[in-house]
Amino acid sequence: MNALQKHLSDQFLELDELIQKAHIGTTKLKGLASVRRGNALASLMCTVLGFPKNSDQCPLEVLAEHKAEKMVWRRNFDGRMMVSHFSLAGPYLQESLGMIKMLMKLTVQNGGLVYGLVKTKMLGISLPRFLSPGLTAYEHEDGNKYVFSVEVSLPIIGRLIKYEGRLDLVA
Repeated sequence: MNALQKHLSDQFLELDELIQKAHIGTTKLKGLASVRRGNALASLMCTVLGFPKNSDQCPLEVLAEHKAEKMVWRRNFDGRMMVSHFSLAGPYLQESLGMIKMLMKLTVQNGGLVYGLVKTKMLGISLPRFLSPGLTAYEHEDGNKYVFSVEVSLPIIGRLIKYEGRLDLVA
């Protein structure tokens, strides 16, 4: 049983079949994504953080490894790598992305996976809720495609980045 299966417990079996397959063992997803950065300040922050550039049709390849205690998702947005490390943190799934750690509670809705942000830490310090980013993220199956959407916003600044797409699970 991997970290995501442990986090979701019996709910894992309620996920769409393709979403389950994408989260077991080592998997590869490939397709196109659209990427939208926010305003000029948000775009500058995205550049500093190494996030992908604006694009209507950005080639995206994801290599995902799911193990008992951790998951690693390596996203290649047309040559720009974005790597997330996931691990269990009590009742939460923690995503580590550089100096930022996000504690999330995932739920299954209509066969899809919905990410709920609970707490954010930067350099090990918990951010107060009013300074924490907002997160809207989900994934589900549609027509044998892995469909996802992730949007991160910041207080005062608004949208930092939004990326979404339709990917094929590569055998």
